[in-house]
Amino acid sequence: MDAALPVDVPARSPVWGLDRHRLSPLPVLAQSVAAVAPSGAMATIPAIVVGATGPSALLAFLAAMAVCLLVSSCIRRFACRMGAAGGLYTFTAKAVHPTAALASGWSAIVGYAAVAMAGLVAVGLYLADIAAHWGVGAGSARVFALMALIVAGLVAWILMHRGIRLSATVTLLVECMSIVLVLTVLGVLLILVLPSARPALAFSPDLDLPALALGTVVALSAFVGFESATTLGVEAHRPMQTVPTALRWTVPGAGVLYLLSVSTQSLALSVPGAPAAGTSLAALVSRYEAGVLPIVLDLAIVTSFFGCTLASVNALARVLFCMGREGVLPARLGRTHHRRRTPSTALAVTMPVVIAVPAALVLSGAQAHALRDLLTLSAFGYLGSYLVCCVGVPLFLRRIGELTRGAALVAALAATSLVLVAV
Repeated sequence: MDAALPVDVPARSPVWGLDRHRLSPLPVLAQSVAAVAPSGAMATIPAIVVGATGPSALLAFLAAMAVCLLVSSCIRRFACRMGAAGGLYTFTAKAVHPTAALASGWSAIVGYAAVAMAGLVAVGLYLADIAAHWGVGAGSARVFALMALIVAGLVAWILMHRGIRLSATVTLLVECMSIVLVLTVLGVLLILVLPSARPALAFSPDLDLPALALGTVVALSAFVGFESATTLGVEAHRPMQTVPTALRWTVPGAGVLYLLSVSTQSLALSVPGAPAAGTSLAALVSRYEAGVLPIVLDLAIVTSFFGCTLASVNALARVLFCMGREGVLPARLGRTHHRRRTPSTALAVTMPVVIAVPAALVLSGAQAHALRDLLTLSAFGYLGSYLVCCVGVPLFLRRIGELTRGAALVAALAATSLVLVAV
């Protein structure tokens, strides 16, 4: 039988060994949503943007959402035409050149790895904060955070090793729970501050363009990771429908949540006697209700960032799997578990590093800046892979005879916006 095959057709698929075409649309959507970690972002990033832009924070998030919608439109043009475990790395290889694909692949590796590490740092720190509410001494907080993030990392590793359907289901459940919890906290906070809020002060039309530009860059970091569903293109059922759908709805869905969060926080800061702009959501909540709400908020952040770690490492392992299969990285990274049908070797190489780096940062006492620095590093990684992908869209469409003026314009706008953000 093999002798009858054309010489350019491989005897078996280059992605053999993965659990192919089994994921339903909801877990695929959860992959993108969890990688964005909207609940964790709602609780942390709007405060930074408000501190940088003041009343223009809403505009900053709208501008960031517009940039990501352009990028999402570019990525969807690949996703509706091919399914790939390597995500943007594979798309770029098909569109541009292997060298460009390497740049995209390594950028994605940096982005996924750094945000997975940031997720574990957040899990440790916020679980330690919950423990402090229940009487754990400050001297034990670092040890508690260290043990919590190690346990969370090991649990995530077990879930991902046991199969994509299990880890995707857990990701879906924890992300839904975290969003409900944060929305509950925001709703209660809004009810408490609305009678005394001054909307004219909270949403002043005065514009400070340099501050708005800075705020837009920070707000953009709340959206990165939305493309991670593309790494499930081999394992998703009907990938050319489910993956583009996940890309289409993740950015606007997260954007609505962020706009609600930043609006609520802006109103809370407009109350007479309110703290200074840039005060965290946790501090605002504690100011108005110091009992249960801060614990609920911390729990929401923990679950959101745990889901983010799951989604990010799932994507990272599949990029490494593809690069191993293609000989770009050691071939052993392309091995899969014969029964679980997961990229087990890539996970075995990835997870010790993803756990060890956050553990070292917390152990050294650098946890105060670790979360911010890891998220910043991840944003640069994502921007690199997005830029290469957007540049490749018109080249790919021209090669297959489907280039239109609209597609070329969207790709140009997206690439230009990303360059401005990077600069």
